[in-house]
Amino acid sequence: MKQEFLTKQNDRSLPDLFNTIQRCAYQLSTVSSIYKSRVASYDWKLMTETQSLKDELEQEKGQSSKLSAAIEKLEEKVALFESKTTADAAPSGVEKSHGEEADPPAKAP
Repeated sequence: MKQEFLTKQNDRSLPDLFNTIQRCAYQLSTVSSIYKSRVASYDWKLMTETQSLKDELEQEKGQSSKLSAAIEKLEEKVALFESKTTADAAPSGVEKSHGEEADPPAKAP
């Protein structure tokens, strides 16, 4: 009698166990699909943000190179201006001391 009861109990619990396994598998599948969609969404966001940052970096590099070129041009202009002012301030053969005007060279008769 005890054996018969246990057999009937096991027979009933087997379908319950199978149903429980099926429910768990379905829930796992649902959670897995939700996880995959979220990961895909995060991947997409990360990819677009990365591309946006790359684009910004390229723009910054472009602006940086433009600024470097402008700085070089300004440095050339400053050097040219300094050479002109040095040439204008002291004609050849005449040196000026600190704050004093030098006499122009005497002309030969």
